[in-house]
Formats: sequence, structure tokens, C-alpha cells
Amino acid sequence: MPQPKAKILVVDDEHPIRSTLSMILTQSGYQVRCAADGFSALHELRGEVPDLIVSDLNMPGMSGIELLTVVRHRFPAVGVIAMSGAYLGEGVPSGVAADAFYQKGNGVVALLGLIETLPWPERMASRRPLAPAPVRALATGPDAAGTGLQTVRCPECLRTFARPLDEDAGELIESSCTFCRNTIHLAATRPAETAALLPFRRGQTFEEPSLRRMEELIQ
Repeated sequence: MPQPKAKILVVDDEHPIRSTLSMILTQSGYQVRCAADGFSALHELRGEVPDLIVSDLNMPGMSGIELLTVVRHRFPAVGVIAMSGAYLGEGVPSGVAADAFYQKGNGVVALLGLIETLPWPERMASRRPLAPAPVRALATGPDAAGTGLQTVRCPECLRTFARPLDEDAGELIESSCTFCRNTIHLAATRPAETAALLPFRRGQTFEEPSLRRMEELIQ
């Protein structure tokens, strides 16, 4: 069998498609991992960033369109091939953040041809993920029960969710995204103090004066 050419992550909610593509790509010399949906793909990316993602566009939970938007934002050097049976033609559908498009049913030879045409040497030499997008924790005031609310943007899936804000100001919080279950570290804040809070992580340096004291507390 040929030496591994590149690392590929195949994302599709249909098991027969995942297993078939995995077998064919592996036999063609690629190192292959699989994920059943967008959230599972993000979990795979935590462990290792592939050289290429081949993703279906229509999946439950997090669609391929949303997944590829997140990938393009966080991992711009990763090659992306979108695939679907709902779109016709060879061009990338409008609004899809992909380098190429594979129409399901066109045969494996066509997919292998797309993979081979991507600029592998350049991508592999520069493949470095961007740091996660900053967590924005915005104190939005009390809900109907009088409990303070905090709006957080997950750095993993980039979705926004609300959480109760019942901690003391400045208290370190370990929360989790309601969508992808990614662990998020932030500090409680109140509307009178600041409207937004950047990520709070051990050992990370911030320029904002209001966060310097919080950094000292956990060192």
C-alpha cells in the first residue's frame, strides 16, 4: 500500500457513506478518520487537525454548511471539499466555505481527482490552527425571575447561548456550551463593570487592566 499522503476527516451522517469513503481513501494511501455530524467533527479536531475535510452539507445537529464556516474561520489552512446529492454541478454552492465540491453519485474517481488537485505541499507546510475565537460574555440583565443572564459565544462551535449569572463579580466560572459541550472558562461580570469579557485561561496574558487581577488569582 502507498505511504500515507495526507490526513483526511470524512464527515457524513450516513454510516455506509462514511465506511465506503474511509475504505477507498485508505486504500489510496490516505490516513482517514470519520465523524457522524458537525459536532462530532469538532470533537475530532480537538485531538488532531487534518489536512483535508470532506463533509456532507445536509446533516442534523450542525449542518455541513455551518461546520465548514467554523472550520474556515478557525482552521483556514485546512483543505475543504463539500459534498452533497442535493446540489448539481461541479461549482461550490453559494454560501458554502469550501475549496471544491463533489456531487454524490459522480463516482469515487471524481472525488479522488478533486483531492489530488488541492495544493497539498503548501497547505501541509502552513497548517496551523488559529486560536479559538474570543469568548464574548455579555451581561444582559435579569430574566423574568430576577436572575442575571450572561450571553456567551462558544470558541469551539461559534454558537451563542445564555447562562444564568448568579456568581459573584470576578468569580472564575467553568461552564460548557449547550450545543457542542465544549468546556469554557470565563469570569462573572456585571453590567455596571463591563459589557464584554474576553477569554480567561490559565497562563494567558491580557492587556485589559480589569483582567490582570483575575489572572493573578489563579497563578
